[in-house]
Amino acid sequence: MSDSAFDGILSLVLTNKSSLNQISVTVCYLPPERSQYGRDTQAFYDHLLQIAYSSSDCDVIFMGGDFNARVGKLLDYIPD
Repeated sequence: MSDSAFDGILSLVLTNKSSLNQISVTVCYLPPERSQYGRDTQAFYDHLLQIAYSSSDCDVIFMGGDFNARVGKLLDYIPD
């Protein structure tokens, strides 16, 4: 199974043929907001959440990538 429905997100579910264990691997790239490749951030995160829910039956879930923190005026670090 693979997911190519959303640009910037690749999700695969790998199944072991003998044990039927499943591993979900999702990688993503969200371009910076002011980039010419910027996209609808809410739809991006909604799609990631949908993938996480659909992978909930998997034995192992890996999700990583470059999420380009969108924190608005909030600090993206812990002061001191």
